Amino acid sequence: MSLSRVCASFSIYLAVVTATLAQSMPTTNVLTRMTVVRSEYGSGTVFSIDVDRREYWITAKHVLTGAKHPPYGSITKKSVSLQLLDPTVREGRWTPVNFSVVDPGKDVDIVVLAADAPLLQGPAQPGISVTFSGVTLGGDCEFLGYPSATNGVWAATWDNGNFLWMPFVKHCLVSSMPDRDTKALFLDGINNPGFSGGPVVYRTG
Repeated sequence: MSLSRVCASFSIYLAVVTATLAQSMPTTNVLTRMTVVRSEYGSGTVFSIDVDRREYWITAKHVLTGAKHPPYGSITKKSVSLQLLDPTVREGRWTPVNFSVVDPGKDVDIVVLAADAPLLQGPAQPGISVTFSGVTLGGDCEFLGYPSATNGVWAATWDNGNFLWMPFVKHCLVSSMPDRDTKALFLDGINNPGFSGGPVVYRTG
């Protein structure tokens, strides 16, 4: 897939992640694809999706540019160096990562990042589809993110002994649907500073 096609895929005002959920919480696939990202301007949330067997990381552009309000600017550099919180280490270890940058456009507060090698560890998880398919007006959805007041927010130790810094989950509703020309969902809900760049998860059945 060309970078221009990837850029077009993410030229939406909200990055929406489709997850088929049978229960009332985000799946392990979603939770293990998220962490805290830190730039010279502050921190936010970043999450991963797979496109054509390539791992991409999505966050809010203003986390990288430092913009406090629109316009969020453009990223002209072909690569950036950021720090990611290792979600599996209790001591709060930050890892520097160099990313190639795909900027969807100056009016879009989203940036797509690609590392030289996959960052996710362990067995490959099913891909997450970025699409509006299955969204219903008034349907339930969730914001996921890490409030900026803390590095990891809260910790979970699973039955198998694995450790993970967990995001907060905030409820929202789909208030308006996209039409042919407006590639945006309008969501009604409250999140926190630090949630910037995090995914929106909704149920498709």
